Amino acid sequence: ILTKDIVVNKGDVAGCEGTKTKGWREWTPISYYFDQKMGDFDGKGHTISGLYCNDKNNDAGLFARAGHIRISNVGVINSYIKGKENAGGITAKNDSYGSIRNCYSICTVSGYDDNAKVGGICGSNYKTGTIRNCYSEANVTGVVVGADIGGVVGENNGTVENCYNTGNVVGNKWVGGVCGYNDGTNNNCYNTGKVTGTSYVGDVCGQNDKGTLTNCYYL
Repeated sequence: ILTKDIVVNKGDVAGCEGTKTKGWREWTPISYYFDQKMGDFDGKGHTISGLYCNDKNNDAGLFARAGHIRISNVGVINSYIKGKENAGGITAKNDSYGSIRNCYSICTVSGYDDNAKVGGICGSNYKTGTIRNCYSEANVTGVVVGADIGGVVGENNGTVENCYNTGNVVGNKWVGGVCGYNDGTNNNCYNTGKVTGTSYVGDVCGQNDKGTLTNCYYL
C-alpha cells in the first residue's frame, strides 16, 4: 500500500528522449513470476513519478510482469519507460490472472525490438489478464517493423474494459488508439489521441483478429 506520492527523479523525465540526466536513479521494474500468488498492490490514489527505465535487454514498466496480483489505484507520471520486447506505463506484461484497475499513465513509453508490444498502461495483456477503469495520456511509440503499439495496450488477448486514451500513438504496423492488436475483448473503450502508422492502423484498434469490440469508439 502506498501512503504518499513518490518522486524517484526530479526534472522533465518524460521529455528526456532517452538521455539520462546526471544524478538520476535508474528504475528496476518490480517483477512477479506468473506462477506466484503475490497478493495486491494498492496505490490508494497516489502517484509515482520520475521513473527512468531505458533497458535494451529487459521489459520495462512500473512492473515488469504481473501475475496473480491486482494492481490498483496508482498513477505513473512524468516517467520515461523503454524496454526490449514489452513496455507499459503500469506493467510490461499482465498475465496469469493479473488485474490492473483504476490506474493511469502520463509518461513516455516505447520499445526496442521489432516484435515489441508497447502500451500506455500495458505492453502485453494475456488471455487471463484484465485491465479495467484505466486511462493513458502517455506518448506511446514503437516505430520498428512488426511492433504492436496501443494507447492503452499493445497486444490484447485478455479483457480491456472501461478504458480510454488521449495520448499520441506512433508506430509502424498494428497501431491503435486503444489496442494495437486485439485477439481478446474490448468493452466500453475510446480514444481521442492521434494515431500514426503505415499499416493496420486504427483509431481504436490496429487489427482485430477474432477479438470483440463492444461500444468502442473514437472521438
